Amino acid sequence: MEFLSRSRLSESRIPRFLATIGAVLGVLTSTVHSVESGSRDAELKRIRSIFTESTRAEVRYDATPKQDRNNLPSGYTVSLPLLKVPVDLLAEAIDQSIRSGDREEVAGALATYNEFVFQNRKIPLNPAYLPILRDRLIHDDLSFSLYTTQLAWALRLYPSKETLILLVDLIPRLPRAEQREQHLYLLSDLVGVDIPISTTTTPLEKERILSSFQSWVERNKDRFEFDQKGRARLAGGDAGGGPRLSAGDRERIRKDPACVLRLIQGMLADSEEVSQVDAKELVGRCGAALLGEEGAKMVLEAMEQPPGTSELSWDLQARLGSVQGRYPVMDAVLLAIAYVAAYEQDPAARSLARQMLHDLASPEIARVLKGEPRIVHQKIKELDNEVASGERR
Repeated sequence: MEFLSRSRLSESRIPRFLATIGAVLGVLTSTVHSVESGSRDAELKRIRSIFTESTRAEVRYDATPKQDRNNLPSGYTVSLPLLKVPVDLLAEAIDQSIRSGDREEVAGALATYNEFVFQNRKIPLNPAYLPILRDRLIHDDLSFSLYTTQLAWALRLYPSKETLILLVDLIPRLPRAEQREQHLYLLSDLVGVDIPISTTTTPLEKERILSSFQSWVERNKDRFEFDQKGRARLAGGDAGGGPRLSAGDRERIRKDPACVLRLIQGMLADSEEVSQVDAKELVGRCGAALLGEEGAKMVLEAMEQPPGTSELSWDLQARLGSVQGRYPVMDAVLLAIAYVAAYEQDPAARSLARQMLHDLASPEIARVLKGEPRIVHQKIKELDNEVASGERR
C-alpha cells in the first residue's frame, strides 16, 4: 500500500483528554493579570495541582463504563478553573511541571501545552523541552498510557528525523493495541500521509491497513527529511517492499490454513470471544504460520505470565502489532484464505475464509499467490466470485 497523500489530524484522532482540554483553553483570554509575588507561588502550586487532578479524573472517567459516567467528573470538568488563569502564569506552571513534576502532573501539563502550541499558539514552542521529553520517553516504562500518549504528542511538536525514529521505535514496546493504533495516527500526521480508515472499515481490513502503514514507516524511518516548517519529505523511492513469506513460512501455512484463520479471528475479536485455553492451543498449532517463529514464541511467553487485569484479546493484538515489520502477517492470512478455498471441506472454515476475503479486500492477493499451484489461483477466484455474488444480492 502506498501512503502518499497529505493529511491533517481530525479531532477523532486526537486523544480525548487533549481535545477536551482544548475546549476549555480555546476561550482562555491572554490578558495578563498582575499577581503579587507572595501569592504567585501559591497560584502556581494550585495550577499544578489542577494538572494532577485532571489526569486522575480522566483516568477514572475512561475506566468507568459509559452508562455510569453521568455524574463522574472528567478531565475537562476538573480543568474548568484554568479558564481564569492568566497565560503567563499558566506557561510558568507548565514549565515547572514538565521539568520537575511526576507522571500524573506532567500528563496534565503536557495536555495543556500540546493544545496551546498545536492549536491556539498562545504559548510559544519551547526548544528546551525537547531533550527533556526525549529523556522521559526513553526511560518510560509504559505502565501509564495517558502519560506515554502525552509525551508522544508533545514530541510531535518537534518534527525531525531523530524525533521520528524515536516515535517509530516506540511502536513494538506499546503494551496495548489501542495505544498502537493512536500512535500510528500520530506518526501518519508527522510524516504527512493519510491512513484510510473509516467507521465502515472492518476489523480485518483495519488491521491490514495499520500493519501496512506500520511496516512502511518502519522501513523508511531513516529516509525522511524535515524542512524548517516541520514538513516531511521522503528521500528517494520506497525502501523495498517489506518482508515476504519464505518457502518455510508458506509450508507452515499450507499445513493448517484453517487454524491460521481462526487464530487471526481470535486475535481481532472482543475479549469474551477468545479464551486462554483456545488461544494457547491455536498459537501452539499455527502461531508460527501466522506470526513467524519469533512472533509465536513472543505470544506464547506472554500467555504464560500470570493473568492480570488486561483482556486477553488486547494483549494478543498488541503482540500482533509488535511483530509487524518483521513478518508479513497479513500475507499469511491471504495465503491461508486461498488454501482453505482450494482444499478445505469444512463448511465453517470455508465460511470464515469467505468472510475474511470480503473483509480484507486486499489488492495484494495476486502477489502473495505468485508461484502457488494453479488450483489455488482458480479456487480463490471462485471464492471471490461467491463474495461478489453475495454482495449483489
